[in-house]
Amino acid sequence: MDKEKYNRVGIVRVGILTFHFSDNYGALFQAYALKRWFDQRGDEAYFIEYHPEYVEAGGNIGLNDLFSKAALKVIFLKVAKVYQKLISPDGFSDSMDDFRLKYLGINDNAAKGIGDALKDTRLRDTDMIVCGSDQIWNPSAHYGVDSVYFLDFLQGSKVRRIAYAPSFGSNVLDDQHSESVGDLISKLDAVSIREESGAAIIEKIANIQVPVVPDPTLLPVDFTPILEKYPENYGNYCFCYYLRSSVGVKETANYLKTTEKMRIICPNNPHRRWKEVGETVYPSPGQWLGLLKDSSIVVTNSFHGVALSIVNQKKFVYVALRGNKKKMNARAFNLLKMTGLEERIVNEFCDIEKVLSTPIDWKKSEKLIVDMQKKGVNFLEEQVKMVEAGYE
Repeated sequence: MDKEKYNRVGIVRVGILTFHFSDNYGALFQAYALKRWFDQRGDEAYFIEYHPEYVEAGGNIGLNDLFSKAALKVIFLKVAKVYQKLISPDGFSDSMDDFRLKYLGINDNAAKGIGDALKDTRLRDTDMIVCGSDQIWNPSAHYGVDSVYFLDFLQGSKVRRIAYAPSFGSNVLDDQHSESVGDLISKLDAVSIREESGAAIIEKIANIQVPVVPDPTLLPVDFTPILEKYPENYGNYCFCYYLRSSVGVKETANYLKTTEKMRIICPNNPHRRWKEVGETVYPSPGQWLGLLKDSSIVVTNSFHGVALSIVNQKKFVYVALRGNKKKMNARAFNLLKMTGLEERIVNEFCDIEKVLSTPIDWKKSEKLIVDMQKKGVNFLEEQVKMVEAGYE
């Protein structure tokens, strides 16, 4: 395709590099939302099919570090993957693949290296590549920093390289990664970040100030096309979506079960290492969204659990992670602060009953949510205009 002719009609082709391949609801929704934003604008967005195995499987295990914490995690992830295939109902994994095919345009979810991804002929006509959102800048304990997610493989290319709302996954970055990450970030054409803590990290390691923008799920996009009704009606129920730990979630859910006579419905968590809270269900991505939307309340310790509750104006509480996982709260805390919903936090020091009984003033939060959306839209629009200006 002739690039000059292609851009003369006002269409910008955008490649997106993110965790589009993960069987994780939040990862799929943020990928859908960013692509949807560009598509609604009239541009063409597609996913660069880089699918490193280490993101889900942890990487390879060397004989020298067989009993290290990182190696044990890799072993757990590999065993968990096999176990999930055995216990998950027929069609559950297929529903994830179906979502990727129908809404993300991905018809092959096999692991791929960057060499395979670069064979995609669409790259020849790509005007801009976006890395983000999700925790793509969170160094792997086993693999370390992946320079691909900083678009380092495009050095010397004329394509515009930007970061939209990536996350470090924590409020700190290990000193051993500071120099390399700072260097990678400084080479991008434009950078935004998802959390204030991330902006502070970038200022420290790259000496630049970057805007804090919302996760793609909080952009003004339409989720109606992906919404599905779950086949079973649970009546008065709590939608309990949690990752990494059940601490605090279990107590909150049991309180609702006892005082409000609610059923506790929990979508499957393939990495769970504890006894499930409530009844396990295996919804497709669209059904997951339907279950959240039809619930009486959402109890979550997940960033995207909070984000999608806000999008659907659902009554919710965020159960703060505790112990050595506290640093992972930065993502949700920042979002709750930006939307004026900090009173929705349940932690070991607060009264669960008080938080649950406090109504949410959505009118008060609406202006803050709109202002937050504008920051994201303005950043993306500015990047698109930079591309368009290059073809005038």
